[in-house]
Amino acid sequence: MLTKFRNQSVRGRLVRLVALIVVPLTAASSFLAYSNYRTAIEAMAMGQAQVAEDFTFRTRLWFRGLLRTAEAFSVFAERAAGDAGTAALCRGEAQALVSALSAFEALAIHGRGDDACVATAAPGAASGPYLAESRRQLGLEPLTSWGTSVRSEFRYSSTQIDGAPVGMVQLRQPGRGDALQALSLFFTMRQLDVVFALGDLQPGSIAGLVQRGSGRLLAVRGAEEGEEGWLPADATIPAGRQRWSAPSRDGRQLVYAAHEVVSPDLVLVAAFSDDVARRLLLQLAVLAGAPFVLLVLFMIAYWRMVDRDIGRSIETIESVASVASQGDFQAAAVVDDDMPLELRRASEAVNQIIQAASRRQDQLMASAARNQELMRELHHRVKNSLQVIQSYLAITRRQASNRESDVLREAEAKVQVLSVAYRYALTDQGLRPIPIKLFLTELLANMASAARHTDQWIVAEVDTRAHLEVDRAIPLGLAMAEVAFTALRSPAAGKVLVQVSDDSAGIMRAVVAVTGAVEGVQLNERTLRGLRLQLGALQDQPGAGEVLRWAVGSTAAP
Repeated sequence: MLTKFRNQSVRGRLVRLVALIVVPLTAASSFLAYSNYRTAIEAMAMGQAQVAEDFTFRTRLWFRGLLRTAEAFSVFAERAAGDAGTAALCRGEAQALVSALSAFEALAIHGRGDDACVATAAPGAASGPYLAESRRQLGLEPLTSWGTSVRSEFRYSSTQIDGAPVGMVQLRQPGRGDALQALSLFFTMRQLDVVFALGDLQPGSIAGLVQRGSGRLLAVRGAEEGEEGWLPADATIPAGRQRWSAPSRDGRQLVYAAHEVVSPDLVLVAAFSDDVARRLLLQLAVLAGAPFVLLVLFMIAYWRMVDRDIGRSIETIESVASVASQGDFQAAAVVDDDMPLELRRASEAVNQIIQAASRRQDQLMASAARNQELMRELHHRVKNSLQVIQSYLAITRRQASNRESDVLREAEAKVQVLSVAYRYALTDQGLRPIPIKLFLTELLANMASAARHTDQWIVAEVDTRAHLEVDRAIPLGLAMAEVAFTALRSPAAGKVLVQVSDDSAGIMRAVVAVTGAVEGVQLNERTLRGLRLQLGALQDQPGAGEVLRWAVGSTAAP
């Protein structure tokens, strides 16, 4: 079927033209869909990064505020501890200060040596857990703070005290004297709810403050408090600002963004549902694939339309023209009102040409029949005329002298060649090939009867299956008569032997030989050359006693 649509055909060129127009448009549409998809993905990624950045910025501001508050407490505590000691400070001003600020739960002050005290917001609350955590952090390597008026060393941590999550910031003052060794400020983790109050997140988005080392979730927005199933299954969170896709602890595939809030392990982690990206990918597949599907459907419909309305009509016209070229004018091209106008006109024109050719053929056949009838009549009259001439020559020869009789005998034999040839060739259907064996046997028998002398006569040995057309049989008969009568006119010649036979290659060999002196036989070479050319024969070298040897290509018996 595809061979119908090769480039050289009308179908192929029409389909190729449409493809050159539609395929680039389809490709451009798909490329535009892909560009929109990439733009939407990049915008979504930027929006997700902006969400993480907003939470990170507010968390850093809050943490810096904690450090500044701790720094202000440390300046006050250092002065007070130098005068009255840490115990009196915790019972007095520090206790009043912590109680006045609802955001804080306790304040631990470390003076000289092991001198330390804890001031709690709730009077009578146990101070041991706070002091233990503060001393534990004091034994760890300090961090260097940023964003405060005085560059300080600090530590931060989160812990559980009385079943409630509590955060701690510890500020150390090693460079200001030995009255105050460190100050630890304990605060409730619910303070982060205020920090994370940025309005409603997009559906499927979650943001949380995570401690990298322990993987503990300190605060969350967009999920229930304490829900950690949305966190990455791999507890290792990349350093710096990163965005990646990974399975969550509850088995979902989520997109994560991580921004470091405080080095080394306080990290803001935001998780986003991958549904939007999947919908965008599906949209891309639809927008990019739909033009190609439509292209395929369009090409199939166009293909069928071209094949039905154009290709088949052209094939019908071609088939009818081919049949008509072989002489069959019965077929006709289909003419339908649903056909394209140009093809309908072409079919009508072909039908008109076939009808005109049919009429012309009928006229030619009638004319040929008349000509054939006239030709048969002509040949019949020629044959009758030749027989009349032959009879007239025979009557005249019998009444003439001996010398005149020999001339008339030769003329009678040559006229008889024409008469016998037309008698064998002429039929009701026209002229047919002449069987040479019958033709020459009859001719040579008549010549032998007419030319018999006491010491001269003609002997015929004809054994061939060859057939020749009348215009080639007549030169052969005339040549045999010419050579035989020329040999008989020589007084030194005796018997004339005419041999005609077929060789192994199917070539007819005609040989004329004489007994006696061959040198005395003077043939008319000019006449024989003309007869040989009409016959289409080749002259061979005569053998001993031979005066003529020809090779004739013949036609097999019909």
